[in-house]
Formats: sequence, C-alpha cells, structure tokens
Amino acid sequence: MREVYGDGFHLVGLYCPRDERERHLKLQYGMSQEEIDTLIGRDDKEPSALGQYVRETFHLSDVFFRINADGGGIDEAVERWINLLFGLAIHSPTFEEFGMFQAYGASQRSAQLSRQVGASILTDRGDVIAVGANEVPRAGGGQYWEGDRRDDRDHKRKLDSNDEIIREILLEALGATVDGWNSMGTAERTSLFEQTKTKLKGSRLLSLTEFVRAVR
Repeated sequence: MREVYGDGFHLVGLYCPRDERERHLKLQYGMSQEEIDTLIGRDDKEPSALGQYVRETFHLSDVFFRINADGGGIDEAVERWINLLFGLAIHSPTFEEFGMFQAYGASQRSAQLSRQVGASILTDRGDVIAVGANEVPRAGGGQYWEGDRRDDRDHKRKLDSNDEIIREILLEALGATVDGWNSMGTAERTSLFEQTKTKLKGSRLLSLTEFVRAVR
C-alpha cells in the first residue's frame, strides 16, 4: 500500500487492552473464553497464508489510538491527528510521542535481521534517562558500530542465528519421527523439510525468538 500510494497512505493502529476486549466480548456477545482466545489469536496471526497478521503490521502504523472496548474514546485524539496531518493547527508532541520518537530513533542503530526494536526511559517530566536497541553484543564488551574492523553481527555473517536454530530443531524433529529419514537423499530431505515448514507456518515453533544473538 505504501509503494502504491506513497505519502497518501496512512496506517492507523487501534489498541485496546486484552482484558477489556475479553470483558466486552463476554458481556456483549456472550462468547466463551475458548471462543475469545480463538478470535483474538486469529486476529493476531491467522494460520492461512491469506489471513490476518496484525502482529506483523501493527508496529508499522503511522499513528496509534487507544480505544475503549466498544470502539469509543478517541474523538479528541483523532481530531488532533487530523489537525496535524493537514496543518490545521499547531500541536507539540505529547509525553508519549516524545518517548516513542526517542525509542524509534534508537531502533535505527540496530542491524538485527528479524526486527529492529528501540526503547527509551524517561522521567515523569520527560527527561531522557537512557535509550537502547536490540543488537548483538560486541566481543569483549560494548557494542558494534558501523565501520568496526571486526564486525560479527548477523548481517555481516549473512545469517539470522534464530532462523538457523529453528531450522536445526525442525530437522532434528524430522529425523526422529520420519521413517527412513537417514536413508533419504538430500533432495528428498529438502522437499520434506519445505513441506513441513509450510504446514507449520503460523505455529509457535516457527515464531520462536529465543535464539537470537541480539540482546536489549
């Protein structure tokens, strides 16, 4: 959408705490906890290749609004956004916007292949205490910087360490459960591996992030 419409496209992220959503679905629609978990899980990351992937797009939003479970409570925030978008009034950043700006700026120094994440810590008056990002720690201490002679981050290795570990786990599982695995040729193993990976798309196994070398 951004490629097609450029600056004319604006992605709006709407957020409501999970406990409020669950309470609303129970009271308004009489849904069971199992039905609620299924619905929220589907919105978050639907197994189908053509389904919804909110978790992959939400953080890309241009603006974020916290709404009530019934969809209300954002009139003032939307009006302020429209004013800013079309230059109808002067507004300085809110405390939260300033903090997010610092976090976003920090994220830009990360070269992590899977996702760049930044964080900022501010006082209750808005003074910046610290900023940080997810990145591979430098051998011997400290952090890598662009231009370092011995840069051993994943993008220099041209390999996402987390993806590699998940691949090893999946191959180990296939070797332990598939009859005749050890006697299969490379092409047959590769084909079965890719088929299994496709079937597991959207599963927790392929969503693991515990094996990244980057720390925050």
